[in-house]
Amino acid sequence: MAGMITTVGPSVRLGALVPLTRPGWTEAGRHLLAGLELAVHEVNEAGGIAGRPLELEVRDTAADPERAAAAVDELAAAGVAAVVGEYHSVVAR
Repeated sequence: MAGMITTVGPSVRLGALVPLTRPGWTEAGRHLLAGLELAVHEVNEAGGIAGRPLELEVRDTAADPERAAAAVDELAAAGVAAVVGEYHSVVAR
């Protein structure tokens, strides 16, 4: 692509907690995910983070606090740099 800056090195992995299935508000989850994907794309187009590409690892919470907690544990074990989300306040507590 024209204007794309090349990234080098291992990716910076970012975990994302998103309600993609019911009973979660799936429409809001899709919008949240689209915004996160756009941000990752823009960061990578600009050269990444200190030259390293950003990678998004998404977990569906279905707006369930227990499922979200398990996803956080899974993402932490996978070594993500940070976790973003969740859309629902009851899950984010």
